[in-house]
Amino acid sequence: MRRLFQMSQGARALGCILLLCLACAREAGAIEEEGIDLHLAGDIKGFYFSIFPYESSFLPDEPFGQAVLDLRLKLDARYGSSVRVDLHHQLTTTTVSALGLGDGLMAPAQGERDLPQAVDLSWRATDDPSHTIEGRMDRLAVRLRFPTFHLVAGRQAVTFGRAYFFTPLDLVAPFSPLVVDREYKPGIDAVRADYFFGVGGQVTALAAYAGSWETDGLIFAGRAGMTLAGWDLALFSAAAHRDFVLGLESSGAAGPVSVRAEGTLTFPSGDEDDPFVRAVAGADHLLLAGKLQLTGEVYMQTIGVDDPADILELAMTERYLRNELWTMGRWYTAVSARYELSPLIHVSGFGVINLADPSALIGPGLSWSIADSAHLVAGAYLALGDRPEEEVPFMVEPKSELGLYPSTAYVAIQSYF
Repeated sequence: MRRLFQMSQGARALGCILLLCLACAREAGAIEEEGIDLHLAGDIKGFYFSIFPYESSFLPDEPFGQAVLDLRLKLDARYGSSVRVDLHHQLTTTTVSALGLGDGLMAPAQGERDLPQAVDLSWRATDDPSHTIEGRMDRLAVRLRFPTFHLVAGRQAVTFGRAYFFTPLDLVAPFSPLVVDREYKPGIDAVRADYFFGVGGQVTALAAYAGSWETDGLIFAGRAGMTLAGWDLALFSAAAHRDFVLGLESSGAAGPVSVRAEGTLTFPSGDEDDPFVRAVAGADHLLLAGKLQLTGEVYMQTIGVDDPADILELAMTERYLRNELWTMGRWYTAVSARYELSPLIHVSGFGVINLADPSALIGPGLSWSIADSAHLVAGAYLALGDRPEEEVPFMVEPKSELGLYPSTAYVAIQSYF
């Protein structure tokens, strides 16, 4: 109880400080001076997670919680229509009542703490692992925009591919689909150039910092696409972490249904590793006058395992440790639905299923617009599948992949200014 009281007191104190910052920022608005437009904005988000563990030696005996308060200040400076500078600073305070489980797939937002930085622009104010206050410059980029050419240099969000749950093309700081807050993808230090031609034609070249200035510490990626007969087609290639990757991407419409497909063939650098394939196909459809949105995807990866007993060994390999992959099996399907109960209230749900185990994660959710610039979100992650067995403490034998996760409930409030 005393820890919970301290958590509450600290959250209230920090909340007061952040509200003062917001009051000042709200007055700032937009400033125009000497041809330079400055726009200051931001958001405050608070999350609370309750985790309900199953009986296991590597989980606490009782339910535990995690509280996160996040402030993002955004400065947008523009000179004419061709030059723009983006600057985002993110301040996050986190309190957990059980150590060792603060980050992961079911975290409030994508973990930025371990992302490589060419220049360290992060700080941390506390050493207590149960209560952290830390900041990070999540965007710091200069953008040059001309009619047929764009150039971005600095810390920026990078995404390749259009899939939602399974993203074989997204090799640069990939985004887990199971984090609660997907509004801002963590920024990574990179230089990106885009050339536009014809109708829907685009060529992209990118170099990103991935841990060092050596060849294996950089990621180089390229994409060339165009529109043919209403379909977007693209070729993709990348040299990432000593792997060479080739990819294809396609998207279009089949009547009222939007469809997409993408896949990669990866050639690992080590002689002991065989090439592997990752591929996903998906569709989106709007029903009931646009009030109901349905999404579905089917995914396969030859790098996965067939036997759940091999999951932990695969989880300790380099690709999983750097979050490039988050699924351990071979065949999956995922579905999601979002329905507008009213203009202010939306209900949603998703399911990710490992078809071989079988096991699943089910995620019901609700979003309520409580003000013009504020939202209340609630939901859960319900893990279905055989739980791991332990013949001796801390010697775990998984019986299913998604059955390894504890069930989780969360509440979040988000305010924008």
